[in-house]
Amino acid sequence: MGESRKEALRLGFDGSIRLEFHGATISSDGGLLPYRDLDDAFALTVMAGAALRDWRTGTNSPRRRQNAPRSSRRGPRSRSGVRKPLTGRVRGIMLRRMTDGVRRQESNLEISVYTLMHRVAGDAQEEPPVMCRTLSLVFTVIGLGLVIAASAATDGARIGRPLASQPASQPNVADTNPAWNRAEIVFIGELTEAKAGPVAMSMPPIFLNRLSFKVEKVLRGTLADKTTSCAHSYGNDTNFPYETGRKYIVALTTAQQTTAVRNLRLADDAAIKEVELACALPPGWTIACGETLSPWAGMGKSAWSAELPADAEKPKLTCEKTGRPALLAGPTVAWAVEPVPPAKSIQWTNPDGDGEYKLTLTNPTDQAVTVPALLTQDGKTLWRECVVILCQEQAYACPGGKGVAGKVSSLVLKPKESVSTVVNALALKGPQWPGGDRIEFTFCLGDKAKTMSFYYMARHHDALRDAAQKSVVAQKSLPADGNAKE
Repeated sequence: MGESRKEALRLGFDGSIRLEFHGATISSDGGLLPYRDLDDAFALTVMAGAALRDWRTGTNSPRRRQNAPRSSRRGPRSRSGVRKPLTGRVRGIMLRRMTDGVRRQESNLEISVYTLMHRVAGDAQEEPPVMCRTLSLVFTVIGLGLVIAASAATDGARIGRPLASQPASQPNVADTNPAWNRAEIVFIGELTEAKAGPVAMSMPPIFLNRLSFKVEKVLRGTLADKTTSCAHSYGNDTNFPYETGRKYIVALTTAQQTTAVRNLRLADDAAIKEVELACALPPGWTIACGETLSPWAGMGKSAWSAELPADAEKPKLTCEKTGRPALLAGPTVAWAVEPVPPAKSIQWTNPDGDGEYKLTLTNPTDQAVTVPALLTQDGKTLWRECVVILCQEQAYACPGGKGVAGKVSSLVLKPKESVSTVVNALALKGPQWPGGDRIEFTFCLGDKAKTMSFYYMARHHDALRDAAQKSVVAQKSLPADGNAKE
């Protein structure tokens, strides 16, 4: 009523142009089920996982590389090192983003294949959608093969494993796996019991186990008893295939007031030889392509122009870059590290202090002991020139240390005598400092090593770290002559 009688507004289109969409049905796996079926048939990621090696240890446990492309997104890591599961809302958002990305990639690839075929065959030929999907899948498989080849070459170069173009005899086995060289405690023992514990419901799950060993030989560090019990976290689809009654090589850490496994492997002859060679080097030293390097290699020849102490045995290894000998502390002395209480304790901010650690070397015996790894000069102990700090798989000379020159001597500890110093780990330049998470420092003196876990809170520790690095206050002797005797 009252409306003008007009024809409805219509839009005109060119009928010769037709738009079609041949998209995939998006499933909960983001439309990747056909690709997974192809992978299961040809075992592509299984072959890739066999070619790659993963050196992550501890709470960041090694897992098979073929699981990486299939793992779901995980939440942030908690203080205990276990990933927190995502909430339903966050999981839904991430799934939608992943699905949209897969849809765009598939559509772009199919459009490219469709355009290419029309340029070759002419516009008169219409592209069947099945052929587009087939060719896009073929191109995806080819790309996956190229990525696997590049990753294998990169991983082989990183860990010092011989590549196809390198002679197999050139790299040395000691630098193949630095986890053994930088371990706090290494021993060979028989696995007597393996108890399965809780399982963290992450992707993949993390199995928390308790292992008991009968110790047969200690390659590094000290173990008070012939039997030891330790925790082992293992992230994988299935639990670690423990074999009770078999001999294992085990690397341990005591970073968070508990004894935990950092590395574990069966003790065959080749493995024992490799680990023994790695443990013969002081922690932080490496052998790369037949060249022995120390943490002071970056200082060049200025790092060592001193005479070897007369009371020190001739070292078996010497740094190729500096000429510095690999001096050991010896098995009789005890090495202890403890955090210095902060000037002001703040809840949830600095539970482990403000980065200062007290290092103590003790002679527990009833006889005098010579310690070649700790040098003295003119009555002063050269702590900064002898201590090495390991952090995030890198070895650092103690901040503030200088080259060793002139006549030096090995420290001699009287019976029951101790010497101490304080080192500020925040003076290190190089580590990736977290915003609010744990970071580990391993303090080394010759063949002695002790790992400490430190909670770093950026809003509090950043200013302290800047001040420490500017002033390079990395050592504070007790008393001023560097010898605090207890």
